[in-house]
Amino acid sequence: MKPPLIDQVHQIYKEIESSLRTSPDLAGKCNCCGKCCDFKSFDHLLYVTPPEIEYLAHHIGAENIKPMSDGICPYNEKGKCTVYDYRFSGCRIFCCQGDKEFQSQLTESTLTRLKYLCENLAMPYKYMELSTALSGSRPCTQNTERSTSRRRRLSIRQSAGGYGPAGRID
Repeated sequence: MKPPLIDQVHQIYKEIESSLRTSPDLAGKCNCCGKCCDFKSFDHLLYVTPPEIEYLAHHIGAENIKPMSDGICPYNEKGKCTVYDYRFSGCRIFCCQGDKEFQSQLTESTLTRLKYLCENLAMPYKYMELSTALSGSRPCTQNTERSTSRRRRLSIRQSAGGYGPAGRID
């Protein structure tokens, strides 16, 4: 039996996919080139939440969580995502050809649900850059700092899909 957290994150991810299918013109069509996974070259950052890291760890094993050291997602191998079925909400929502406002609104509603999930399960909520989140095998239990609403809103407004300009989140 899966923990409730895993089922609830899975449901959130299904709803993201449904929103993207419902609005294909706004969602954009991904070329699956993997360029957006090279955060440094693409000049953006990916932010994730504790439930998303827990979801990934549940499916690939906490011992298989890889650190990110070179600005490229460690799960991108030869331009392809090796954890595609378990990828983060920002990876699901972002598309270079998608409508930025649509992506921003979908990101905002997704983060609201993920934060609510944390609150309901008494799990600390933190909106963290991917390299920070991957720095430990169980970031949810190690990071107890809660992000402020202002910081979350600013980072979402700065970009779509949970991505922000490199090095700049106020």
